[in-house]
Amino acid sequence: MNSSSISITVTDPDLAPQLSVSPQQPVYITGEAVTLTCSAARASTVSGVRFFRDHQKIHSKELPSPRYSYIESFRLSGGSGLQAGVYSCESWKTVSGREIPSVRSQPISIALTDPPPQPVLELDPPSGAVSEGLPLLITCAVSRDASEGRFHFYKDRVEIIPGDMGSEISTTEPGTGSMNVSVLSIPQAGPNNTGEFTCGYEENVGGRWIPSPRSWAVNVTVNVTGTAPSFLWVQELVVGGSFFLINGLIFLVSHCCF
Repeated sequence: MNSSSISITVTDPDLAPQLSVSPQQPVYITGEAVTLTCSAARASTVSGVRFFRDHQKIHSKELPSPRYSYIESFRLSGGSGLQAGVYSCESWKTVSGREIPSVRSQPISIALTDPPPQPVLELDPPSGAVSEGLPLLITCAVSRDASEGRFHFYKDRVEIIPGDMGSEISTTEPGTGSMNVSVLSIPQAGPNNTGEFTCGYEENVGGRWIPSPRSWAVNVTVNVTGTAPSFLWVQELVVGGSFFLINGLIFLVSHCCF
């Protein structure tokens, strides 16, 4: 006697979806936000989408209704959100109560880096008060040993281009202490140099320039000297002249009358 028959259904998994990341960068800064998008244009009836990092599921979303095409996004942000690793995604469909996953997408590798440390800005003269016509030196220093880095100086939040205000910018290579230093030199300070100065540093990591936080701001005041007497000096001259005039009149009156 033959056994009862068993029906076996075989189904192929869906083709791999496409995974993309936005914005696209060769390397990302710790704490930065990115959006992963998993999509497919022609699929069988899809029930949901999953995202993976290093083959571990990090997000799963069941679609409100089965679809034949989909575009699903997942945002990673904050210190615990975006992490270095290899990301991928897949969809799944439900057949006779069983979830059938698709082929995994092509992986995307994400690398992270910390920004350079905050540079330190110093003035010469240290007080920030300089007389008109005298030199002003603004030094920006950062403890960093990078293969490729560059400095930026700002006055009142606007970047200073070498040559502005008669300025010159020189940068030294890292020394034994791995200290990068750049000097903004203004040979003859003028009234337009009065303001708030800051600096920043950035380095090339994998083809992307990663900026540091801006330095603390320092204020520069240029004391303008001129040929015209000040109001206080004129006031003192008038008071002194009046004193001598009154004394002179008293002297003349006393000699003429007695």
